[in-house]
Amino acid sequence: MFLKTRPTPGARAKRDRGARRRFPWSNFAKLVEVEAGLPTTMALRSDMTLDTQRKTPPTEHPMRRINRARSWAWLTGIVLVLAALFSPCRTVQAADAVLDAAAGLYEGIRTETLPNGLHVYLKPVPNSPVVTTMVAYKVGSADEDLEHTGLAHYLEHLMFKGTDKIMPGDIDRRTAQNGGQNNAFTSEDYTIYYFDLPARNWEFALQIEADRMRNLRIDTRHEFEQEKGAVIEELHRNEDEPWDLEFKSVVPMLFDRGPYGHPVIGERDHVKGATAEVIKGYYDRWYHPNNAALIVCGGFDPEHVMKRIKELFGPIPEAKLPERRTVPDFKRSGPVRKEIPSKFESARLLLGFNTVKIGDPDFYPLDVIQELLASGKLGRLYKKLVEGEELARDVSASNGAGRYPGWFAIQVGMLQGKDRARAEKVVFQELKELRDKPVDDSELKRVKRSLLASAIFGRESVHGLAESIGRGVMTNDLDFLKNYLARVQAVTAQDVQEAARKYFHPDESVLVWSVPQKAPGGKGERATGTREGARRRLYRTEADAGSEPFSLEKTQRVELPNGLTLLLLENHRLPIFVAHASLRWVNLLEPDDKLGVAALTGRLLDEGTTQHTGRQIAEMIESTGGALSMSSSGGSVKVLSPDRSLGLGLLFECLAQANFPPDAFGRQQAHLLTSLADAERQPEVKADRAYHALAYGKHPLGRPSSGTLQTVQRLTREDCEAFYKKIFVPNNTVVAVVGDFASKQVVDEITRLTAGWKKEPLSKPETPPVEKPKEFVERLISMPEAA
Repeated sequence: MFLKTRPTPGARAKRDRGARRRFPWSNFAKLVEVEAGLPTTMALRSDMTLDTQRKTPPTEHPMRRINRARSWAWLTGIVLVLAALFSPCRTVQAADAVLDAAAGLYEGIRTETLPNGLHVYLKPVPNSPVVTTMVAYKVGSADEDLEHTGLAHYLEHLMFKGTDKIMPGDIDRRTAQNGGQNNAFTSEDYTIYYFDLPARNWEFALQIEADRMRNLRIDTRHEFEQEKGAVIEELHRNEDEPWDLEFKSVVPMLFDRGPYGHPVIGERDHVKGATAEVIKGYYDRWYHPNNAALIVCGGFDPEHVMKRIKELFGPIPEAKLPERRTVPDFKRSGPVRKEIPSKFESARLLLGFNTVKIGDPDFYPLDVIQELLASGKLGRLYKKLVEGEELARDVSASNGAGRYPGWFAIQVGMLQGKDRARAEKVVFQELKELRDKPVDDSELKRVKRSLLASAIFGRESVHGLAESIGRGVMTNDLDFLKNYLARVQAVTAQDVQEAARKYFHPDESVLVWSVPQKAPGGKGERATGTREGARRRLYRTEADAGSEPFSLEKTQRVELPNGLTLLLLENHRLPIFVAHASLRWVNLLEPDDKLGVAALTGRLLDEGTTQHTGRQIAEMIESTGGALSMSSSGGSVKVLSPDRSLGLGLLFECLAQANFPPDAFGRQQAHLLTSLADAERQPEVKADRAYHALAYGKHPLGRPSSGTLQTVQRLTREDCEAFYKKIFVPNNTVVAVVGDFASKQVVDEITRLTAGWKKEPLSKPETPPVEKPKEFVERLISMPEAA
């Protein structure tokens, strides 16, 4: 679905540059880390603008896009898409205004179809310092022949290699020289190319897109063979990550030889055997203006831009497109099961059911069911499997749909050694509950609120809005996007029950278990278990949007009597409130023999306080559609502005009043152990740890931030309490507050909320120097089981 930024069914492919999801005000929030003295590569320039470059892990989700590695710096700043929807003086004070704001996300889009069939969508955002351009082609892996899979993704890579006018590297150099970013992604249904650039100099992106629409060169001079190696390496790397092989196993059983029956990245042998002639034939069949849409979003003059688009794209001729593939008649005679070996330390369950196309009447209740089952800690499966019976470390669900009928997926990441049969039974019991009993009004209201909030949160950036338009018109149309929220809000308990009865019958299920191989000695799964940081989620992680450096001159700095430092930046153009807290010296103060105590402490902050249980905290924040995220370095809260007081209250309650319930300690310790064990099987993680150990030596930055299996296993609840009392003090905390609020009111409110949070003595620890290596050092780590 689109307003939740979730993908269509099957795997997506994207040039692998490590897409990230951060709060919309993330670059301002990074300033709090500078204030707190945290390690960062941020540099504050003399003109009070902010530059950041951050290394982040690759985006992961089971039905994923695949991306080609890029190293260009992400553009910095805050890009406020809703600026076009609100006057500067308008402050949202009520839920109705929030609903109105969400409903207006897709208003004001200028549409035009050129004579050659190119669909143009222009969304001006007044005063935006950035422009995003996207060219979306309605072609993906669903349009491939089964004898030549992976062509759509391979071609996506080659589109950056050039034309007669452009040589390999030119596109990236031009983008970087102008302070921008570019990338592309491939799904089953479409391939989308984008540029995020400063509004003062972005139109060269239109020239590049017009040139490569029909003038791509696929030959040795343009690195055809070199890029094949990159694609194959990407395929191998994916198979060393959780959930990749599970999804490659399930889609053929769900879709047989249909359009969605193979992974986007393709079969290994097909990619290896692809010739320039085969790729060129695919390009010539599908890359034409009448099979494309051009989206421009941001700070630009629509009259000038439309004129320029017609000059550049108008002369490109349309072409007769091939017939689309059809869905073959395919009916399973009963449930299908498959068990595959896993290279990881814990079992994983992937359950799928065939469903509908995007926009089908049943699509909307299925989106609601997705939230009911696995949205936050109140999701039914989370409550039963993670907290209740403590069988799993995490669960997720996704309603994946596209141009063709899609599927509904449920994932369960097990704790090591737990009863797989019992976990499977619980999942089917919850689905039966949906079939047999209508959902109650309060639960239905909560998930609708969550979908509404996500609609606003997910479209804050110019990039996010542009991408949602591109994906939407490739699989449906603008009316679908405009009416989505209204259709979701209209879903009834009866609609939910009927959809569950229609699609979730056990006899129509497809199930894959990946099971760890027996350890030497035949003891079965080895004892291990966390939130799976590197798991392939069922939703897409949205890339940051770029912008020019933004001014922080209006930021207010306030220090409260207890030493708590506040950084406040008002902006009333969005009905959103964000607060981000960071603590100093967390990892530096972690004892060597208790590595992982910081990570485990962070996981427990929202599991219970002196005022509320973890369940109560989850109910309060999730009833608003907001997000509360706590960690060893502090925490963040993000809510719609009418819910500011609740969000701030919970954030400071978790920071200052955590009480570490014994049952939550045991659960989170098991989760962390499982993640650490799985990390030992991931080459990129092991290489990263080895690099830091070599680079930093005895300095704390050379230690694994989440600890080791040995140190975490020895930790006690009392260790976490002691570390918490030492580190989590107001004079060690900096809080950035950004969004729709009045500064004086927020300062007064935070002063009241933290009146009982007392200052404690704390000083920066002495750390050993980082010695530069005297000679080149190379370390090889053998992992024969890796792909």
